[in-house]
Amino acid sequence: MVIGIDARALAFPGTGNARYLHQVLRYLIPMRKRDRFVFFSHRPIHPEYEHLLEFENVQFDGHRSRLPGLLWMQFQVPSLINSYKVDLFWGTITLLPLKKTTAQVVNFHDLNSFVARDTMEGWTGLQHRLMNPRIIRQAEQVLCLSGTTRKHIQRYIKGVDPESLIVVYPGFEMPEIKPVKPSAFQSAWKDFFLMVGTIEPRKNQKVVVDAYRHARAKLAASSPSGPRKKKSLPPLLIVGRKGWKNEEFYALLKSGRLEREGIYFLEGASEEELAWCYKNSSYLLFPSKHEGFGLPILEAFAYGKNCILSDIDVFREIGKGCRFASSADHLDWARQILEVADPAIRNKEKPRKLNMKDWSWKRAAKQVSESLDRGIQLYSVKD
Repeated sequence: MVIGIDARALAFPGTGNARYLHQVLRYLIPMRKRDRFVFFSHRPIHPEYEHLLEFENVQFDGHRSRLPGLLWMQFQVPSLINSYKVDLFWGTITLLPLKKTTAQVVNFHDLNSFVARDTMEGWTGLQHRLMNPRIIRQAEQVLCLSGTTRKHIQRYIKGVDPESLIVVYPGFEMPEIKPVKPSAFQSAWKDFFLMVGTIEPRKNQKVVVDAYRHARAKLAASSPSGPRKKKSLPPLLIVGRKGWKNEEFYALLKSGRLEREGIYFLEGASEEELAWCYKNSSYLLFPSKHEGFGLPILEAFAYGKNCILSDIDVFREIGKGCRFASSADHLDWARQILEVADPAIRNKEKPRKLNMKDWSWKRAAKQVSESLDRGIQLYSVKD
């Protein structure tokens, strides 16, 4: 079988789509040695992922294009599919050719354009709201990143066969790296609260900053007078990079003005530095308004850390046994922060554990492989 793959995600290292596709393909390609994989991308594959092209059963289409991804997919990919005699096309980032000439499988990590419209505005949001329903209905198999994504598709997209919606959780592997203290390390970074994520409205870090400042003021007001008896919160360390539509908040973090209140910002952390942050934190705080999954939860569990999570469906699905707070209520977050700031309370909570077999990339690749076979079968029946 010839399997065509939308490999555009592999042009941009570090994104969630790239990490997902790279890890699945590491196991999927050797798992299906009799099949031929053709990577389609109008941008070059990043050197970090070029090792995938070394497999004997992988071929990379070298055609380049200046067209945007949507137009490239609709006007150039169909002819490439025909020229390579592709039996099945796997749309790895929510996009398929509307001109259907072969079996199709598509990934949907979330349904943001419907569920969280404020995070996907303008032309991008409109494009997804117009295209997603047709793509989901025409694909033989739709690979959903979580049960919540599956539920959202059923709620917002009419005429979808529930049997076509397959939940394929991502995997997780402890990185084979040695944690390294960040180059920007400060001596106050001990037993700290940790937030990880791009600085953007959807990640909602501001609600935790407001909560932390409120909790700090409340704790100070309730402390007896005298320096020896003064209570304090563990520091709050925010690890991330600049996103979009959050310039004022990003500038505040970047300025360092919050450091006198115990709030620190670490930008551009390496994988080794991020591992150090998880290892040395006391709690992960994850206040997103919406997520397709939430990989930092698994990362925190792998390091034995407990979490305070925003009370959204997907976090309830993944983070069973965690603490939850409303994504819109900084007072709710402040209450939770004050509780876990007490070492006596934290010491009563058992360290989290992550079953690596349940969350392996090999398991995810096997599920994808089964869906590819099922897609071919269903297309043959329709044909």
